[in-house]
Amino acid sequence: YESFRPTPNPFRDGMRMVDAVGGAGDRVSIRVYDVAGRLVRTLVNDFQPAGRHLATWDGVSEQGVRMKSGMYFIHARIGDDAKQVRVTILK
Repeated sequence: YESFRPTPNPFRDGMRMVDAVGGAGDRVSIRVYDVAGRLVRTLVNDFQPAGRHLATWDGVSEQGVRMKSGMYFIHARIGDDAKQVRVTILK
C-alpha cells in the first residue's frame, strides 16, 4: 500500500491524509492516539475497495472535545501493513 503524510502538519483546524489500497481492497484502520498512547479518535475502521481514499481529522476527540495543542500519532493499518506518523496541533 501507499500512504501519504498528513497535510498540513502542523495544523490548526484540520488535516487530511490519503491512503491507497491495492488489489481487490483491504481492511483499513486509521486511528489517532495521544502521546500517552490513549485512543483519541478513530478516523477509519472499515473495508475499502482498491484506490485512493481520504481520511480527515478536525482535531476533535470521539467525545467531541477539541484537543489541546501538542503532538499526536496516527496509526494506519491497511491489511497487514502498518505505519505510524506524527501530527501536531497548534492553537
